[in-house]
Amino acid sequence: MSRWKIRTILLLLFAILIISVKVGTAGSLETVLLLLPNNVSNGIALHELKTSGVDINVLWELKALGPGLILETSDAASLKRIFPHALVLHDRYLPGPSIAGLGAPRSYNYNEGLNYTGKGILVAIIDTGVNDSLPWLKGKVISQYDFIDGDNDTSTRNPHGNVIASIIAGSWSNFTGVAPKAKILAYRIFGNGGFTSTALLARALERATEEGADIVNLSLGGITTRSELNPLIYRLYRKGIAVIAAVGNSGPDPGTVSYPALSWSVLGVGASLSPFARGYFPLVKLGDGTILLTPMLMAGANVTSRSVDGRLAYVIHARLTDVRDIDLRGKVAVSVRDHRTYFGVMAKNVAERGAVALLVVNDENGSFRGKILLPENPNYTSPIPVLSVSGEERDILLRAAKREDHVSISFLRRAPAQFSARGPALGLYVKPDVIAWGSMDPNPLGFNATGTSFSAPYVTGVAALLMERFGKIGPEKLYSMMKLAASPLPVPGGGLFSPIILGAGEINASVEVSRASLYIVPSYLSLFPTCSKPYKLEAKIGTLGHGGIAVLSIVGVDASVHPGRITLVPGIERTIDIRAEPTCKRSFGWLKILYDGYNYTLPMFIEPGKALVSVSGYTVNTAPGRNYTLEVIGSSMEPVQEYYSVGNVTLRDVGPGYCAVLAYTASSLKPVGKMLTYIAVPLSGRPGFALAGPPVETYVVVLITIVLSAALALLALALDKLLAKRITRARNIRADRRI
Repeated sequence: MSRWKIRTILLLLFAILIISVKVGTAGSLETVLLLLPNNVSNGIALHELKTSGVDINVLWELKALGPGLILETSDAASLKRIFPHALVLHDRYLPGPSIAGLGAPRSYNYNEGLNYTGKGILVAIIDTGVNDSLPWLKGKVISQYDFIDGDNDTSTRNPHGNVIASIIAGSWSNFTGVAPKAKILAYRIFGNGGFTSTALLARALERATEEGADIVNLSLGGITTRSELNPLIYRLYRKGIAVIAAVGNSGPDPGTVSYPALSWSVLGVGASLSPFARGYFPLVKLGDGTILLTPMLMAGANVTSRSVDGRLAYVIHARLTDVRDIDLRGKVAVSVRDHRTYFGVMAKNVAERGAVALLVVNDENGSFRGKILLPENPNYTSPIPVLSVSGEERDILLRAAKREDHVSISFLRRAPAQFSARGPALGLYVKPDVIAWGSMDPNPLGFNATGTSFSAPYVTGVAALLMERFGKIGPEKLYSMMKLAASPLPVPGGGLFSPIILGAGEINASVEVSRASLYIVPSYLSLFPTCSKPYKLEAKIGTLGHGGIAVLSIVGVDASVHPGRITLVPGIERTIDIRAEPTCKRSFGWLKILYDGYNYTLPMFIEPGKALVSVSGYTVNTAPGRNYTLEVIGSSMEPVQEYYSVGNVTLRDVGPGYCAVLAYTASSLKPVGKMLTYIAVPLSGRPGFALAGPPVETYVVVLITIVLSAALALLALALDKLLAKRITRARNIRADRRI
């Protein structure tokens, strides 16, 4: 083949590659949510899009939630150039929930002895649909829409939504939900394949707003860890609609609360063990008072009604050779997972040498759910408790084991659920907000269901009762009242469970209705001192009940509250100052209030910073003599959770009135610490920009294009040189022959 033919073929292949990439990229449509500032109407936005020549297909217009469009486009980047103040969200697929079949309700009354029924309150359930022909749900659903099939019948084979509706508002001869006279708006957004998308969720939220929902229940915990749902959810908060969401079932590892429950504008609900639960909460408490956060009971292990106490003994991997010469009588063995030794073998080896329990530490980060298996005996059951511990707590436990410290293991029935996702939230505030019954196996409705999905509707029902009592007071006060009246759960031997496990505490309908009236805003008591400087938080306290004297104190952290005694008058808010003393250590504590004969509590979170930063107008002020590049990862200011650029500072929503700042030295670009500050100035009107970039697929395509193009170019050069050498050699051979 001649040289010019090879070059022509290579050029053609390269051209085909480029054309195919362009066609693949430009021709691939994606769905995006375009959330517009309040001063830009949908009509203006559509006019701009039409005159700009951007290829779009309008799927839906948001109106009740605020201006916005759901579009199909192949050029999302152009949307950001045309609307620099808007937020472009790329549509995401979200996995759906599922449970076992729904049977007839058992005899139970969630509303027993209460004076409120949720009358006049409208609850939107965005889920798998609701079958309003079930006898305990007849007459409850006043409006419904199926966003999958496009009709007004949301009854499906997946009973998840039926269970949610039943816990909130079901009523029959032998079953009563939390708020039996509340009415339901039912929206189906999950298909039979078990998936939905943020675009469908946006449409459902829009319709819920249009139809006058007071509360939205999202039993969708664990669907995503992306913050893209925040701007959407926050719009409901601004309109006075309470959003109550499950935190997800990714516990017991810390930092696993998922969106949308992770958002400060949502009441995030974790799970506690209900009276119907068969499970236990294994509490492992070391001799120095440290409580391990991540232990999980292995399947097939023994559970005792009494606590197990003893000295720790390190047994490496608990193989026969590891324990042959060790006396483990009365001790708690600690082994390290090696991915080779069966947990049943470990348990048998240590139990035969007298161990009273076994703790197996993960050899890598994260938790694991183990199962007792013994190859020679498939029916083997461990005679002792066997628990797994996450890799994050490996060093703590191994150090204690090598010191042979004392340990106590208890199996609790009134406690948080192991699977319930844990906080904190972005290192900024406490999550979950509260916990409620979510381990129901079986539950009053006759189905086997366990998860935070079933904690959220219980809390939603309680919110409906409080709305009936106090009126539509807005999410901020409602969330605060519910958290203050929640019950922190005690730890055997003294103390309370950490707020990152249970938030403010467990919600009980009768307790909430009798106690709730006191509120504090902001209800997230997050303080950010440095190692050398204190930090002061100003909050407002008020009551919707009758007046009286409140006595305030702080426990668990080095902080104080002033005044410590205050007279409250209904309708008048009083100011309190909470001061955190200088510290270099993260800590959690409690604000306690004795009022009207009840003890109220609210969790506190202290996150030390390394420097102080303030944002004033368009100017970024840092500590004298320090040079920082700053990225602010949170702000709650107007307009609705959009993103702002102020000099070299980017602001994103995290909570009412404050922002988080990550600081980097200008020379090394390495983190020097997390710094947080209150932003006192309103941010409305500042120029903003959409942070969301093109989808990952575009980057991948571009990268592949560059790599293949470079490879083809190198191949072309190599072939060209090879061909040139062969032509030269052939000419030399012909010349030699002539000679």
